[in-house]
Amino acid sequence: MKITHSLFLFMMLMFASKSIAQPANDDCSGAILLTPSISPACNFTNVSFSGAVLNTIPCEPGNHQDIWFQFVATEEINRIFLSSSSGVNHGFEVIEGSCSGTSMFCINGNGISTSEAYTSDEYVIGNTYFIRVFNVLSNASTQSFNICIESYPPPANDDCS
Repeated sequence: MKITHSLFLFMMLMFASKSIAQPANDDCSGAILLTPSISPACNFTNVSFSGAVLNTIPCEPGNHQDIWFQFVATEEINRIFLSSSSGVNHGFEVIEGSCSGTSMFCINGNGISTSEAYTSDEYVIGNTYFIRVFNVLSNASTQSFNICIESYPPPANDDCS
């Protein structure tokens, strides 16, 4: 009986000491590649903050969980959309060119448990953009949410010709 009890206690201690692994996209070098879809379709990618560590976000004061994504612009107009997630106040930063490139936008206009989106016509077709999604709340989250990029090609009659 003592051996069984000791083995059970050992297994419980081993299980309790395991931490949640950091996601591959916890750092910019592991940014998940997203492919823009043509509006009105949005090809969602389901992701989570689970295991993401706290980092300083230059455009959002304080330390926050963050995860990274990237995409190559296929059109000048793109919309980044984050679905709502219970108990999360997420926002995002768009950085042009590289992980340490120029910060273009920092978006966090909505509150807890709401979606977040931003549309801009400032993208250059063929350029790479990095998206740093962050959780503004001080407590760590393991919640999942969806992210997608919608592109808006110009209509056929956009030019006089």
